[in-house]
Amino acid sequence: MGLMHAHMRRPTAQLLSTLDHPNIIGYKECFIDTDESLCIVTAFCEEGDLFNRIREKDKAKENFSENEVMDMFIQVRQEVCVS
Repeated sequence: MGLMHAHMRRPTAQLLSTLDHPNIIGYKECFIDTDESLCIVTAFCEEGDLFNRIREKDKAKENFSENEVMDMFIQVRQEVCVS
């Protein structure tokens, strides 16, 4: 990413700390790593993320129910409207 680019992204990452919504993971801090990458520390997501839920369903050869999909859609839509 490059050090200058990482420093330019830092204020954008810190903006996450101002977001307060139950469907948006909590922001803790950000820092520039030794390889000049911008690292963002977030709260622990106890139930995992959407990607892991999809992988688990795929591994079990199961599909999401219509209600599960609708719940996820509503949560994503709420997150986008907050941002």
